[in-house]
Amino acid sequence: MAVALAVPSETDEVTVVLKHYEEAQKSHGAFVRHYEAGERAYRGVLAVNSDAAKWRHKYHPPYAFNLLETIVGNQVEPGLPMDVKPAPKIGMNSQDAQDLLDQVQSVQDLLRHEYEVDDMDLKQRPFYLTAAIGGRGVLKSYWNYTKGAISRQGVGYREIEHPMGGTIQVPSLTEITDEGILHDRSTCEVVDPRDFIVHESARTLDPFAPGGAQYVIHRCWYSFEQLKMLERSGFVSNVDELKESRDFQQNEYSDRSAEVFQINKRKDLIEVLEFWGFRDGMVQRCYVGNRKVVLRGWEKNPFWHGSYPFICASSMPQPFTTIGMSDIELIAELQEMLWEIANQRFDNTELINNAIYLFRSDIEDPDAFEFYPGARWLVEDPSQVQPLTPPYQLIEATLQTESLLKGDLQNITQAMPFASGTDSATVDQKTATGATIVMNAAQQALASKKFHVQQGLRDEADMRIKNCQQFISDWRLVAITGPKGQKAFRQVSPLQIQGDFLVELRLVGESQLRQERRAEASTVLQQMQGVFPQSYASGTPIDMQQVILWWMRQWGLEDESNAFFEPKQQPDPAMMQLLFGNAPKVSLRGMLGPGQTSEAGGMVGLQPDQGGGMPQPGGPNLGVTSSQAVDTTQPSSALGMSSNPAINMQRILASRGGFQR
Repeated sequence: MAVALAVPSETDEVTVVLKHYEEAQKSHGAFVRHYEAGERAYRGVLAVNSDAAKWRHKYHPPYAFNLLETIVGNQVEPGLPMDVKPAPKIGMNSQDAQDLLDQVQSVQDLLRHEYEVDDMDLKQRPFYLTAAIGGRGVLKSYWNYTKGAISRQGVGYREIEHPMGGTIQVPSLTEITDEGILHDRSTCEVVDPRDFIVHESARTLDPFAPGGAQYVIHRCWYSFEQLKMLERSGFVSNVDELKESRDFQQNEYSDRSAEVFQINKRKDLIEVLEFWGFRDGMVQRCYVGNRKVVLRGWEKNPFWHGSYPFICASSMPQPFTTIGMSDIELIAELQEMLWEIANQRFDNTELINNAIYLFRSDIEDPDAFEFYPGARWLVEDPSQVQPLTPPYQLIEATLQTESLLKGDLQNITQAMPFASGTDSATVDQKTATGATIVMNAAQQALASKKFHVQQGLRDEADMRIKNCQQFISDWRLVAITGPKGQKAFRQVSPLQIQGDFLVELRLVGESQLRQERRAEASTVLQQMQGVFPQSYASGTPIDMQQVILWWMRQWGLEDESNAFFEPKQQPDPAMMQLLFGNAPKVSLRGMLGPGQTSEAGGMVGLQPDQGGGMPQPGGPNLGVTSSQAVDTTQPSSALGMSSNPAINMQRILASRGGFQR
């Protein structure tokens, strides 16, 4: 009797997942080897079979570590300053577009709050570092909803016996444990690029784009108890079938923890392949444990954005691939060359510092020669004993070679120009002009790297907003910065964040560029103050508040408008006495002198008295300022000119008949 064999179906989760997983191992294995080679170069690990290890000295300082830390440190932005703007769709009417504008502030406040709660600042460094080592940093954005026991202190009652008999209820502090929600927020996870498998022909992760990835696999690691917790919540099933093969793993990855501390980072963990594929015109997913147990069957994409919940980014992206050029790839060979030259120099230096003497073979007892300062040796011929004199000039040549190699490291990475005092460029860097040229080129290169790798955070922010729109179903209280920098709270409704929005990063430039912009802004502010009197007299006054706001933004100050008084706020009498009384000369916002008129007083909100004039000063009458006066030392100069804005304002007001002092 023939026995019918069960043929695995193409829709079977295990069959489909293992098929794609095995197909991707060739290309993914090459990426893993590339990543681990970059990680060893980053940590300064000297390979046994390298040319640098063939010398007596085994000198291998981690130059790459210092360079990459400089690059990554330049890319990290604490606080992640972002701006949200509406993205109206085609056919949207003006009222709907206006509603989007009104919702922008709510979306921006919610996004900042979610970032603070999720510790997004701490996740930037590992994301940028993996991109610098392997050429691809990976983020996973999803919604974290976890239930569990919540303990808190509360007021309880206990019974005690009353002296007169009976019992009474006495309130006391007690521990109260309730079943509640531990987490209900958006979150982002930095994925190990070695655990992220992409369809090898993918040009982008977007499955709907030309050349998009047809599938991605996230290789996760869970403990048995974690999977049981997920099973109790109803997310996975069949967990008990994984108990026998609980220690299933492959030691295919090596990192610092394994090599230095002999740590097995996957001990007692279960492999779970989280498969995301483009099937039947939509994105679907499933979970397979230990490559044999279906933990969660096929289901459509649970996220509204409809794409894979992963983001890839690189500081130097390459066209038509998801893997960019890594920073360590540029300097690994230079670091090996530098180690080799340095070890050779140390060996030669040791040879020169330890004197070697040559004895002719006809000397009967070479051990009879004593080596100490002032020793005298009796020989028949001076040529019988003579010191070995190796060419010490070679050491200087190796030093020059090392200097050039260190300069190449700086040039290629653009990380620290002039940090080592060496550079191999043809520009004369001993002059200020040459140094400026090299520094500007380096800063532009670093700014370009920073821009491209931070686009991953922008994409993650877009995905996070979509997740918030989908999973927030009730009013949410978010912490914001109120007027004058005070802490405040704001309630955000789910309806206030609906719609299409775009996120833009406000990239803060490097230190040198930032200093240049601030210096330029300060110069512009001073020039604006200088031309303000003329513009005021001509009837087209400059809005100095906007100028000052722009200047403050160059210094990275938040909520710049809080630095000004309210428009209707009036100075108290003491302030009026300071401005118009017997106080020392002061200037109004650095622009107006003490000789004020009703027009100048109106600028600070002073109201004229009942007689129509300004409040009378308490000082003596010093007469009328001449319209041609330059200063107190030249009261009647005919053609005198001054660059002082206060003096120019005095002259303008005097020409209009300013009041007496």
